[in-house]
Amino acid sequence: MNPLPASLTEPAAGALAAPASDSPSADSLSADAPAPAIPATQCWSAYILECGDGTLYCGVAIDVARRMKDHATPKGSRYVRGHGGVARLLWSAELPSRTVAQRVEYFLKRATRAQKQAIIAGRALPAGWLG
Repeated sequence: MNPLPASLTEPAAGALAAPASDSPSADSLSADAPAPAIPATQCWSAYILECGDGTLYCGVAIDVARRMKDHATPKGSRYVRGHGGVARLLWSAELPSRTVAQRVEYFLKRATRAQKQAIIAGRALPAGWLG
């Protein structure tokens, strides 16, 4: 079994940080400045959050910080709203594609609480979960 990269076993750095401003500065609009880089692909993440009542919820998102805010609105999952809202983000991992993120979510939702807590504590995801 190959060891997984740290990005798959540790929370994404700055997962709850506010996004940078999308408005370009006057300097970046000059004719001499290169065009801003546009990401070729979107980065998908799987996450585990703790609800207000202590239960764990697993999901996937492109922007985990935005998704945490969405959980408090009608856009969020009914489960999270019904279990006291988001208490805190416990774990997230950036994954190479939506397919892999949804596969990890599938297995996380079927994992026991003890298995989820081991992943939150830093245990690597089982290799079979990554495809």
